[in-house]
Amino acid sequence: LSGEDVAIVFLDGFNLKIRMGRKVNSIPVLVAIGVRTDGAKVLLALEIRASESEAAWSAVTNDLCDRGVKAPVMAVIDGNKGLRKAVKNTWPWIDVQRCAKHKLENLYTHAPKRLYDGIKADYHEIVYAENEAKARAAWKRFEKKWSGDCPGVVKSLGEGGDELLT
Repeated sequence: LSGEDVAIVFLDGFNLKIRMGRKVNSIPVLVAIGVRTDGAKVLLALEIRASESEAAWSAVTNDLCDRGVKAPVMAVIDGNKGLRKAVKNTWPWIDVQRCAKHKLENLYTHAPKRLYDGIKADYHEIVYAENEAKARAAWKRFEKKWSGDCPGVVKSLGEGGDELLT
């Protein structure tokens, strides 16, 4: 992979159900997708691991380095603490962006379904803002609007912190 000029790396895991013997098991698959400086996407890794622990993610990120991937400018990750630590241990100087899709799904878990459309619209004002100042203003409006009806949504948004604005 030394020829890949990767600027951004997306790291995520999913569970794959497989039949082993007479039993169906769920196994974690860890994925790394790179975005080249020209905007093209490239699959960097697709690995079966025992878990999504820091050790498992560190094995993936270190393997990327060993295979010649230059340090990206930014990593896009979900809220997995093991993944965050692995990224910071492997590339301590890069920016980390919290995955906007995963965070929106987290917000939904704290609200009734009838409020999803409004939460999504207000959340998109934050993550799709033209600049940081407009994003922070939209964040304040979000907190003010939803703190009464859905304090859990506001708390979950705060948990994403500045990584939502990278």
